[in-house]
Amino acid sequence: EDIGYFESTYVNVTFTPSEVGRYLLKFVVNSTNDANQEDNVRIMSYNVKESGPDIYVKFSLTDNYERDYVVGENNIVSVDVINTGTELAEDFDIALYEVESVYSGNLSVYSGNLYEENLILVDSKTIDLLKSGEKKQVNFSWIPTKQGYNILRANVSYERDVDFNNNRVDDSF
Repeated sequence: EDIGYFESTYVNVTFTPSEVGRYLLKFVVNSTNDANQEDNVRIMSYNVKESGPDIYVKFSLTDNYERDYVVGENNIVSVDVINTGTELAEDFDIALYEVESVYSGNLSVYSGNLYEENLILVDSKTIDLLKSGEKKQVNFSWIPTKQGYNILRANVSYERDVDFNNNRVDDSF
């Protein structure tokens, strides 16, 4: 098909993956009279997962990073919970923890360091329903006990989730 100067065309490509995982697809346009062959390649990354609910959790940037938190006072920490899966998710828990690093004196084989994590539950909430593609903001009340950086962890527990790798996020406040 001939494409004129400053014209474009669309081509549909069918891709049927055989396994779950990340795929890199390389799209190449061959043209005999193209003045710039270097811009004719595009690589796209696709994550293929099982059909079902997939809960993704992250701290809400607008609320958490634009303010200071005060020791001994009630502060609100907001977490975005997003169902990036293909099915609705029902009755699952999200918890907020304060992460305390404790010197253990022993080199941990799992983490590769001399510190162990001590998780202190701040609060836990249940989300009744989250449709595919839907996002909910969950607000937690947190009272910091020390100044400086505090590490918080948001963690979703849901046994029907098809990808557990995106159910937890840590950040410093």
